[in-house]
Amino acid sequence: MSPHRRRQIVHLLGILSAAYAAYVALLASQQSHLIFAGNGIPMTIDLREDFPLAHYTSLDVDGVGQVHACYLESEREFEDGPIALVAHGNAETIGHWKAPAAELLAAGLSVFLVEYPGYGGSEGTPNHTTITATFDAAYAWLESEHGAGQRLLIGVGRSLGSGPICDLATRKRMDGLVLISPFESMGRVAWGLGVPPFLLGTSYDNARALASYGGPVLLLHGADDGLISPRHSQALAKKIPQATLHLLEETDHVSLVDGEHLAEPLKTWLDAQVTREMLADHPS
Repeated sequence: MSPHRRRQIVHLLGILSAAYAAYVALLASQQSHLIFAGNGIPMTIDLREDFPLAHYTSLDVDGVGQVHACYLESEREFEDGPIALVAHGNAETIGHWKAPAAELLAAGLSVFLVEYPGYGGSEGTPNHTTITATFDAAYAWLESEHGAGQRLLIGVGRSLGSGPICDLATRKRMDGLVLISPFESMGRVAWGLGVPPFLLGTSYDNARALASYGGPVLLLHGADDGLISPRHSQALAKKIPQATLHLLEETDHVSLVDGEHLAEPLKTWLDAQVTREMLADHPS
């Protein structure tokens, strides 16, 4: 190779390296906006218009302030039926959960929709610490207000919300987990974008959390999901023996929760995997 050609290659590599560094720096500086895209979205949808038994409350979260939440009691099992504790996706609020909440109710679950700090008019700023405190407060609220210690608790996490729910299951009793379009880890998502995981300010590792969780897990993923590849759920299913994977054909990240896809696989899984006898194994 001639010296001139070598200099050209070195120059090109320098340009590419500088461009990559600028790309990584831009994503790293904007990661909070990307991860928590719904931060600042106001609460504009009142679920009481569609769910007469909806009850709004504010959680008093240490170090955060008041965070909104909404409890929907199932009409099928009013007093002692199972409860779904829900963490939603990154670009939505609890108000956007009208359709999937209806499917959870149809499966016989009461539903507790918990907002993130900064979302839907809630106080605070979303990050790993404040979200952890929020879901600890939500769990405590269910124990004090709805006798959660005597009811089955199912953690439901969609997309970003799969992280807080898996994290909560490492600290609190959860009788089952339903993960909708989950990621294996946020680090893997970052690598998929060409960003080193160590640059993430907020990170969840679902594979690691589930490795220490012994309860049943349902993985629901759209086969055509172009935002979080179904390969993430497939990887989790391989690593977690007690996981059930359900891939929905001709379904993507958004259409998976449009109100037509969750109830049937969820009801089948609940009937097969989640029983009230679990309460004896996990006393409150």
